[in-house]
Amino acid sequence: MQNNLLWMGYGMISGGIVLLAMALVPVRKIIQQLHPANTFCGVFGGSALTRWKILSSLIVLFIVGYLLYALFYIPGHINSITDMVVPGIFFGGAIFVFMVCSLSLKTTLDLRQMYVFEQESITDPLTGTPCVRKDVASIFLICVLI
Repeated sequence: MQNNLLWMGYGMISGGIVLLAMALVPVRKIIQQLHPANTFCGVFGGSALTRWKILSSLIVLFIVGYLLYALFYIPGHINSITDMVVPGIFFGGAIFVFMVCSLSLKTTLDLRQMYVFEQESITDPLTGTPCVRKDVASIFLICVLI
């Protein structure tokens, strides 16, 4: 029983490390999408690019923490099913991080695509001038309201 718990603990920690490493892929893609001159400041200040780089550094730090936990704590401390709480939380946290990073990438790409569509509908694709359709629609809306 104890041997099975030990392998389950290692399995959860290993799975967590793999998921965290996989979470670095969408974070890297988001970093590539961001312009270095992006100056949007949030709660922690700095650009969005800087904050995504900090997040990727934190993910790497968590991977190191998972490895250290697996190397130094698990071998002598998994004696009962209750000792599986920490590896379970680590695995659940890794799932959460992966899902949030993947969803952030999808949202970023969707917003970028909507921006392109909006720009295409506002400007004439041949001349780059403002589209007449938008002006006609605005005039029609004003006439209806008056």
